[in-house]
Amino acid sequence: HLGSMGGYGQMAQVLSMLDAARAGGLDVMSDCYPYDAFSTRIGETTYDPGFLERYHCDYSAIGLCGGTYDGQRCTKEIFDELRKEHPETITVGYVMQPEDVRMAMAHPAVMLCSDGLMEAHEGHPRAAGTFPRLIAQYVRTGTLSLYNAIEKMTSMPAQRIGLSQKGSLAPGCDADVVIFDPDEAWTVDPNRFASKGRNTPFAGKTLRGKVKYTIVGGEIVYWEGE
Repeated sequence: HLGSMGGYGQMAQVLSMLDAARAGGLDVMSDCYPYDAFSTRIGETTYDPGFLERYHCDYSAIGLCGGTYDGQRCTKEIFDELRKEHPETITVGYVMQPEDVRMAMAHPAVMLCSDGLMEAHEGHPRAAGTFPRLIAQYVRTGTLSLYNAIEKMTSMPAQRIGLSQKGSLAPGCDADVVIFDPDEAWTVDPNRFASKGRNTPFAGKTLRGKVKYTIVGGEIVYWEGE
């Protein structure tokens, strides 16, 4: 989770450390999700005393998912109430620097990850929006080529964890294929497939693209919305 760990102005230094380790022979890589906001529960140690100073923010940087305050930003009063009475509440912390995340995603030793934390269908939009967002916000802006983006989504993670039959269209691999048009319009909702849907308070810009077919093991399992 390179963004969560180094997305606060330290990314150039973190990537330099990663490069140095790899140059020294260590088999080390990383992952990153393409959002400049992390997600965790309000009762976690992330929000222990001193977090405002650590992240250089105020309580309004914390978005709330689910419960009485769903879709709202925190105040000190709301934060104290939920921290004490509902520590399981999912939050989204808008404290990372967008350029740091972009720098990480462009690095050749960094692959894509999502890690969607959801409760009662509410949570961070990365649960459903990670993959189309990489196309919309990184390929279209020229940060990554479409080839590099697909590689970070598929073959890199598959090879990393030893799934030799996944992540490639090479002969002999499993016929798991997603076919999409990167030029059609997306709207991404964390609770829905990547197609038409509402924007959420945490979704940011409307994304673009649309999945047409999904094939698993050579069988079509999703076709034009069905």
